Amino acid sequence: MSGTFEENLQQLKQLFPDAKEQNLLVALKLSNGQIENASNIYLEQNERRNNKNKNFTYLKQPKLDSFIKKKQSENEDSEKIDNYPSKKRKFNELDKIIANKQNNSSSNKLSNLQEVLKWPLKPLMVKKRIQTQTLYLYRQEDISARTPCTLIDNVLPKELANSLLQIMLKESEIFTRKQGFLFGNLVTSPHTSQYYVSNEIKTKSSNNARCFPPEMERAKTIIMNIVNEQRKKRKINEYEVQGDWSPNIAAANCYANSKEAVNWHSDRLTHLGPFPIIGSLSLGVTRQFRLRRFGIEESNSTNLSQKTSPSTIYSIPLKHNSLLIMWPPCQELWKHEVCPQNSIDKHPIAGFKRINITFRQFRDEYGSEMTPICHHGELCMLKPVFNGRNVGRYFYSCNAGGPEGKCDFFEWLNIDKRKEEFGKLRMLETKDK
Repeated sequence: MSGTFEENLQQLKQLFPDAKEQNLLVALKLSNGQIENASNIYLEQNERRNNKNKNFTYLKQPKLDSFIKKKQSENEDSEKIDNYPSKKRKFNELDKIIANKQNNSSSNKLSNLQEVLKWPLKPLMVKKRIQTQTLYLYRQEDISARTPCTLIDNVLPKELANSLLQIMLKESEIFTRKQGFLFGNLVTSPHTSQYYVSNEIKTKSSNNARCFPPEMERAKTIIMNIVNEQRKKRKINEYEVQGDWSPNIAAANCYANSKEAVNWHSDRLTHLGPFPIIGSLSLGVTRQFRLRRFGIEESNSTNLSQKTSPSTIYSIPLKHNSLLIMWPPCQELWKHEVCPQNSIDKHPIAGFKRINITFRQFRDEYGSEMTPICHHGELCMLKPVFNGRNVGRYFYSCNAGGPEGKCDFFEWLNIDKRKEEFGKLRMLETKDK
């Protein structure tokens, strides 16, 4: 009798210790759990990836000015007098052409571009730009009223907070910068990071993930109890985590100085599922954490009568030993960033560094074995719909961004059907055991 999906995955990891776990997961799913077939599929896909990487070169787009000059030169060459007598122009016509060109020599780039592309000049309709205002929030009640977040200062005992900071500063020496493709270009994150997992899900995590240090485990327990106590005051959506929130993974980020940052984004939902709760612990120097609503619905704050403008940015200074709880639907309707700053106050332990630990709950029903595979043979990414008539729905799409680009894979998430499929999968695993 064959082993379970996780047991077969562990055997593949032993066969290919240097392989990425995501590639092994894809091969195992495509082979229906057969280790021998999965090994062959992985070797074929790995060879194909290597060949694509060798053949990929980046192309640099020419600048607009050089493009205009080149086209102007071609137009001028085409208007030169032909040597054949039958095609010679009259000298007075040539004089007119030269005079017109001299009169237009001081025209701007827009006129030159119009001449090159031969389009009729139309009055430009410039839309009125909406001025973006930044509102700084300091009081806890203001943060809760205007954003889907709760801020708690001095969340950990002072000794534990300082001890965890010192440990994470040492750990940050091995943090790495993430790399990925954006519009076909390879980009590198402007800060370093590392994933941590609790012992109970170590077998389901990436090979690069590290286990919670004892101090992080203690901090997780304190934060978990605070979040669950706060949840009793809130309305719980039927599709978010039911029962107690129990974080089992954490993403740790290190911002080494005032210029290291992260741009506007929402946290990935692929393994967290809809309506996740994220507890963000800040250690070290104080940095500005900014929020902006991108969805069309109002925030799920305690004061629902408080209107929020899409053009408003809310900036919250996150101090050492502060906890920011991002409630649902923060990841669906809002985006956040840590922006560069001109200057920051030095911390007595961390100097100019900030360590951020975001505690999250990995949900089994959104694990890798339940995630669709795109046409590239890669695990898809779960995303929410921000605008339009489908706001409130989730879909899977291709997560590739390398030389081959993204494919057209698309699949709506049926949350009720996912629960049913996950229940059947667990019943089969129980019978195999």
